[in-house]
Amino acid sequence: MNSIMNLKTSLEGRLRNTNLPKSDVLFPLFEAVVNSIHAIDERIESDENFTIDDASIKVFFVRSAQQTTDGSQSPITGFVVEDNGIGMNEANYESFQFLDSTYKASKGCKGVGRLLWLKAFSSVKISSVFKNDNNQQSRSFIFSNRGISEHSLVDVDDNSAIGTKVELCLVKKDYYDSMPKKTDTIAKKLVEHCLWYFVREGGAPRISIIDGEDSSNLDYVKDEFLQDNSTSDTVRVKNVDFDITHIRIKKNAELSNNICYGAASRLVLKEPLKNYVPSVGGVLKDGDLEFYYTCLVTSQYLNDNVSTERLQFNIEENPGTINYPDVIYMSEIRGSILPKIKEYLEPYLVVKRQQAKERIDDFVANQSPRYRSVVYRMTDEEKDIDPEISDKALELKLHDKLYQLEKETISEGYELMSHPDVDDLDDYKHRLDKYMQSAAELKQSDLASYVSHRRVVIDLFEKALKLQDDDKYSKESVIHRLVMPMIKTSDEVSIDDANLWLLDERLAFHNFMASDKSLKSMPTTESQSGKEPDLALWRFFDGSILVNEKGISSSLPTITIVEFKRPMRNDFKEDTPDSNPIKQVLRYIDLIREGKAKTDDGRPITAMTNAPAFCYIIADLTQTLKEICDSEDLHESSDRLGYYRYHSKKNAYIEVLSFDAIVQRSKERNRAFFDKLGLPAN
Repeated sequence: MNSIMNLKTSLEGRLRNTNLPKSDVLFPLFEAVVNSIHAIDERIESDENFTIDDASIKVFFVRSAQQTTDGSQSPITGFVVEDNGIGMNEANYESFQFLDSTYKASKGCKGVGRLLWLKAFSSVKISSVFKNDNNQQSRSFIFSNRGISEHSLVDVDDNSAIGTKVELCLVKKDYYDSMPKKTDTIAKKLVEHCLWYFVREGGAPRISIIDGEDSSNLDYVKDEFLQDNSTSDTVRVKNVDFDITHIRIKKNAELSNNICYGAASRLVLKEPLKNYVPSVGGVLKDGDLEFYYTCLVTSQYLNDNVSTERLQFNIEENPGTINYPDVIYMSEIRGSILPKIKEYLEPYLVVKRQQAKERIDDFVANQSPRYRSVVYRMTDEEKDIDPEISDKALELKLHDKLYQLEKETISEGYELMSHPDVDDLDDYKHRLDKYMQSAAELKQSDLASYVSHRRVVIDLFEKALKLQDDDKYSKESVIHRLVMPMIKTSDEVSIDDANLWLLDERLAFHNFMASDKSLKSMPTTESQSGKEPDLALWRFFDGSILVNEKGISSSLPTITIVEFKRPMRNDFKEDTPDSNPIKQVLRYIDLIREGKAKTDDGRPITAMTNAPAFCYIIADLTQTLKEICDSEDLHESSDRLGYYRYHSKKNAYIEVLSFDAIVQRSKERNRAFFDKLGLPAN
């Protein structure tokens, strides 16, 4: 006959395999308090003379005797939890001795909460008075990683107070720094963790917090952010009930506007509700009453599928390749409770949706008109956003919608052009007209964004020219960065990051550009010069007219140099190359031409020695600069905002542009676009 042998377990091994993140350092305290609540529930069930009004739990803070140097509260080293529940009777003590006990499985307990005590604390002292038949007894023992020791069981006077005291002694070094210091912080987290007990029918026992000479009832925390009007619902998922409690919260606590999933009457998981109902952000209003919302979800299914330490659920988010019909997934639970949440909140979201609409309309009207047609094509659900959303988040949301619409339009366009329906020309024309209208609206959005960007850049450019708060003018690098990022090449920046249109719209068309880079570092020249033009641009045209002796065609280049000078600089000198900007840019041209230039893919450039050059000098027309322009035989422009000359010997067109010319001409070129968008041109 075969005998059954019980398996042995190692307490130290179980502790090693027990998970308690440092962020959850208060869980051992929560477990002790929940055990006390269960003990009180048991006493109420067994003693008709004992009610919830008689119940009491006291939580004492044990702090380090060492004083802090900054006068703050001393660190917490332990807790003492006292209750007047049923006590550590024989049934409870026997359950305590067995890890993974099923004694309180009906309450969702897994018999491992005491492991969390030893995970964070060195030892636990327990003393208890309980009824045993017709007399009362007192039990005490110490629980440590060696097991139960110093057990004592004695008879006591029948007048002795029934209840249990649990002392969590000496927090371990690994958790010492993670332990909160403030009484109020711990009190609020305790209420949040045990929320179900505070909203259940019958309520929670009176729980007091004693920190030295300070004593307070946890009701102050509950009353501070819980309103007494919670309601309940039930949904079924695959024939399993999930209970929902709608809770109003007075203040913006950590539970505000969340879906909270609980197991064994403890909070396990929180999800921000705005991920699924975006307009539920911030405070809600019921007439003059302001509140926040929390949905508490409980179920036996959650009890059965919570992790051993009750820190997470062992439930997959979605089905994998195989969808097991009896398995419930988190997405299914959430999908069933969200309609109930929306139904409950519907009366309070009407105002939120109107605020969201106004938020979007204001943002588009005053900051990003490019999205006007996008908003027109958004569904009501897509417009259901948090009215307090940041500009950045709203911009990203609208841009995502724009990207989606652009993809759909491009796909539709390819479909129309690739497979025209020649059998029904009227229908095809209708679909083509609809597509063209959609495409036009999106391109108008792009144009609106581009024009708005130009308006902002012109404003920044104009502001940079003014006298700054330190009574100095901006450095030329500030101006430079507005036109083109510094120490970059065209391979490193997007065309949208450059504002070359400020100088000349044609500069956007180039094959290679270098900003504040040395000539010897440029792949388009073999020059060994360390000189650094502010901007150097190459454009290579079709080289079919240029064929060398080997029959290989090359490119015909043009070179553009842009040089910025500090606003209001007035120390230019004609006979000093570095102080004469005209000689400076012509020297750059010579160095480039002498450098055996090549295209950026390495092909040699023929006729480089006389390649056409365009030179722009951007500066204020101060007296010394005007004198140099005169001596270099430059002509004043008709608007008197610049000078120009074609240098025949250098085959170079030279133009000196004042900052005022840049601003004025940019505004003039873009005025019609600004007017169309309702943007001020001045």
